[in-house]
Amino acid sequence: MMSLADPAMTNKVKGQEAVTFFKRSGLDIKVLKDIWKVASRTSAEYLTRDEFYIALRLIAYAQNGITPNEDAIQFNIEVELPKFDEAPLGLPAPQTR
Repeated sequence: MMSLADPAMTNKVKGQEAVTFFKRSGLDIKVLKDIWKVASRTSAEYLTRDEFYIALRLIAYAQNGITPNEDAIQFNIEVELPKFDEAPLGLPAPQTR
């Protein structure tokens, strides 16, 4: 998943790329901002590889009705993997038959 948000393979996901990718989760932008605050431990401008995976875990928590906060990370709650829309933003999702 990191390669989708970081196609240049820098092991850092800048804010704009993260927002574009995380919006595909279907979560409210306020929830995504809160997730960013918890996950971004080294910089407010980007997520490292580990921080990106923390953000993914928090997105999965939010999608499963668990408050995405530091406590949830500490308890290491098991949930399904996060789900993301496969279509790029602004384009319709592919039709299935």
